[in-house]
Amino acid sequence: MADAAVDFGDRELVDGVLRRLRERERAIVVLHYYVGLPLTDVAATLGIPFYLNSDGSLPFVASLMQGGMGAGPAMAFLVTGAGTSLGAISGGLLIARWRVLALVVATLWTGAIVLGLTTSALGIG
Repeated sequence: MADAAVDFGDRELVDGVLRRLRERERAIVVLHYYVGLPLTDVAATLGIPFYLNSDGSLPFVASLMQGGMGAGPAMAFLVTGAGTSLGAISGGLLIARWRVLALVVATLWTGAIVLGLTTSALGIG
């Protein structure tokens, strides 16, 4: 009975902390700690809807790295953020079908994860 009360108290504490996080921060915590994705996969996944132009991407990712993001997740985030912008996807739809575009996005996502994991494994950064 005491264990159930402790579990409930812990759950309430975790829920309270998660509610205070911004949506993206909450997504990182859930994808990494609850789903079990490595941080490189999380960064690649979150980079897809997050468009960064070439002028803003490097300073933004540099600040993330100063805050503790590793070089591998940063690389994965950069690859998917730049390659899957709303403009690039809508432009791609003008010349290709959804299946082709989905294949391109999936290839970018997979390549970003592989590049990020390789960067982390080699200790680059």
